[in-house]
Amino acid sequence: MKKIKDLLIILFLSLPLFVFGEFATPTVTVTTAGQVLNIINFLTKVAYTLFIALTVLFLILAAFNYLTAQGDEGKVKTAKKQVVYAVVAIVIAILAFSVSSLVTSLIEEGRR
Repeated sequence: MKKIKDLLIILFLSLPLFVFGEFATPTVTVTTAGQVLNIINFLTKVAYTLFIALTVLFLILAAFNYLTAQGDEGKVKTAKKQVVYAVVAIVIAILAFSVSSLVTSLIEEGRR
């Protein structure tokens, strides 16, 4: 069971590489504010995807631990912690978009 959990963790953590791998370039030369915005948007998408994948992983693990607890307080406690971690991952994903929007608006204000 431990190997399956490790495999799931590796798959979810590598998900952004598969999803956004085609957009990555080995060298980046930034010359305009528009390029900075593109980089920030790309990093935001990667962060969002990573944290949503972590959320799904933690919720699946929490559900599994809760369903297999059979009255064991330790497993129930672990499941509750994993749900908290999932909520934290969602909050961080939302913050990633908020920070991206804030930086984008600041850069666009500076262009005017």
